[in-house]
Amino acid sequence: MRVAKIMDTEEKYRQDDQKRKILFGERVKTLRLARGWTSKEKFAKEHNFSKETIKDIESGKLAKLTIDIVGKLADIFELRGVLRQDFFNLAGIHYPETKIEIGVDVMLDFYRHMPFPAFIDNVFFDLHSFNYAVSALFQIDMMSLGEATFESGGPNVLRLLFDPKFQFRSVYGDTEAWEDYVKSNIYLFCRQTSAYTADDRYRELLSYLKRLPDFRRIWDDVMSHSYMPKQHIATTLFPNSDHQLTFVVSQATMTLFLAKNLFMGAYIPSDERTTAFFASLTQEAPNTAMVVDWKNQKIVRHTWE
Repeated sequence: MRVAKIMDTEEKYRQDDQKRKILFGERVKTLRLARGWTSKEKFAKEHNFSKETIKDIESGKLAKLTIDIVGKLADIFELRGVLRQDFFNLAGIHYPETKIEIGVDVMLDFYRHMPFPAFIDNVFFDLHSFNYAVSALFQIDMMSLGEATFESGGPNVLRLLFDPKFQFRSVYGDTEAWEDYVKSNIYLFCRQTSAYTADDRYRELLSYLKRLPDFRRIWDDVMSHSYMPKQHIATTLFPNSDHQLTFVVSQATMTLFLAKNLFMGAYIPSDERTTAFFASLTQEAPNTAMVVDWKNQKIVRHTWE
């Protein structure tokens, strides 16, 4: 029965992938005809595609849409801004906007005005930065792990939740609470990445995560038609303490961050005890945030007055 459930989940993804390819092919055909290229063969020859490739793209039969193919088509159709991003999204590929840079000072300004544990991540849950209170809250010191932090999935939220190297499960007092929390995160991940299932980062990350203990079982549970998140308020029971925290995870963004598919998240306390505990975390290392340097594979600590 377990094998059958896994096969059902994988079949669903194949069907969704095929539907997306068909919709993308229809968009390409519409754009081609709207710009006066009535002949597929002439269009293919003029833009150095094989006629079989264009035929397969428009019929939804191309084995894999790549970032190079989608980017080339976007250039041919002169798609810019939101229209270009939507074109990539329809292909299931994360739009690689490179012109917009978000400086460290912009990230730090967010943390300066945030009195609670907070972080910035992208649509794939890859961490870009986080304040000290997050490390203290979940008892994870990524800086001390060195190169191990950037192995396989890199500093990704789902990897932190499942990879034994980070010992996240020990933060929870019981297995049921841990499973409820990670299921709600997987549910949000699925919602956010539904347009990017053909993206290389999505495939790479999921391939790695499915090798981690319990991930595949919990993933399949979330992907079942009957699953709905149980928790509106997350609860955390810390080891060596009977102090149970209650908080909600708030996610927001601003226009500059949205252009890079980055999101700002914060753990907002829902009772006085949790508020006091969060305040104590911030006091331990005030005005401190860690920025993830993915290119050079290191985490840089920043402080401010």
